[in-house]
Amino acid sequence: MDGYQIVVFFHVLGAVGLFAAWAIEAAALQQVRRAKTFEEARAVIRVRGRSTALGPAGMLVAVGTGIWMMWDRWGQQPWMAAALVAIAIIVIVGMGMERRAGPRVRRSLANSPASDLRSAIAPLVASLTVRIAVGIGILALMTSKPGATGSAGILAGAIVTGVALAVVFTREGRSPQPSLQSQR
Repeated sequence: MDGYQIVVFFHVLGAVGLFAAWAIEAAALQQVRRAKTFEEARAVIRVRGRSTALGPAGMLVAVGTGIWMMWDRWGQQPWMAAALVAIAIIVIVGMGMERRAGPRVRRSLANSPASDLRSAIAPLVASLTVRIAVGIGILALMTSKPGATGSAGILAGAIVTGVALAVVFTREGRSPQPSLQSQR
């Protein structure tokens, strides 16, 4: 096994870590939607908060090794530029929605009515949906290695799909559900 193969392994490992973090986040947000008690929902949100380091770590490993492979073997390719733009979109959407939703979620956990918690996580659901769609777009770019037009099309398709699904999933989250029971 040469150095390049080791870098490819860590590149894939970073991507797997990122998608694993998103799976944990998706499961946590779904559990909040299904929680029967306020305390149950609060515990799930706290677990989500503690697991958030896996995503950025996976992304850093994937991006760092990807840049190294680009520099060492590939050179500049249109699909790589699109993948870097996609990574920037993932970071901006993730941080932006977390900043928007974070204070509201914390208020809901601290002293707001329990019913506010489900609506407070809607931006987190939207963010996650878009990030996953764009992440899948990156996988499409990496496997097909298209030219500039194909790369732009894949990236645009991933963004549009993510936004459309985010609208659907956040509307589902607003549908009437049993209210959380507080056991304070």
